[in-house]
Amino acid sequence: MTVAIDLPKLYRRAINVWVEDALTSEYLRDVWRAPQVLCLISGSTDSIRPAVHDARRHRQANVFGICDRDFHETNYQRWANPDVWVFVLPVHEMENYVIDPAALAGSEANTNGRTQPAIEMRMRERATELVWWMACRHTIKRLRNLCWDNFIPVPKPTGVTDLRSAVEHIVNSNWYGGFPGNTAQIVQPTQIEAWVAEAESGYAADLANGNWLRSFAGKELLRVARGYIYQQPRPAPSSAQDLDVAKSVASWQVENGRVPSELNELLAAIQDKI
Repeated sequence: MTVAIDLPKLYRRAINVWVEDALTSEYLRDVWRAPQVLCLISGSTDSIRPAVHDARRHRQANVFGICDRDFHETNYQRWANPDVWVFVLPVHEMENYVIDPAALAGSEANTNGRTQPAIEMRMRERATELVWWMACRHTIKRLRNLCWDNFIPVPKPTGVTDLRSAVEHIVNSNWYGGFPGNTAQIVQPTQIEAWVAEAESGYAADLANGNWLRSFAGKELLRVARGYIYQQPRPAPSSAQDLDVAKSVASWQVENGRVPSELNELLAAIQDKI
């Protein structure tokens, strides 16, 4: 049985934004302090675009999405474009805005009294340990993109009426034509080795030039920072402790005029589209 969703009740604020998880929702609520914005939790990045597309299809023009960049490309330079409804962050993930060493040190979550340099050093040490892991994940995503990008589109019923038209729709697709060449790269261990080494070189460069706070996995670095600075008052799940720290960092950033500029730009871009 199909269950109808009452979209006007779901999208009940002036601005409704699909995000991946509770930390993103709570952190944005606290740094933006914009009561007209409602963050809806999708549970995964992959479900954000379909949710926004469905809302637009039903003429809900006040629905947007925010996705972590992960190992994809950001669309930061296009945020102001009228056709952009899903915003891809210019950092690896939302947690990268939380691992602000000054904010971590100054926040109320720093119950262990750690200094800014010590916090940054602890996170950098962890990032150094993660270089090859990041390179491996980067390469896995590259392989996934080779296999699935531009996959065969679903045909219209009028376009497939017999065996021949069904086969032609598949074999004439761009994905089918490019797959042999993509496969030839994937099955070569030397090519995989070259891609991993290339990715490792990029992450090593980020460690050297200071960009690691933006390009490395923010969740991993937040976890080590939280364990270093925060003594929770009572036993709580790891995710709840991360959320405590994120909210405390948000408060410090607002109070000290240190909200990440890209997040202010993001809110302004969304508001301009309403």
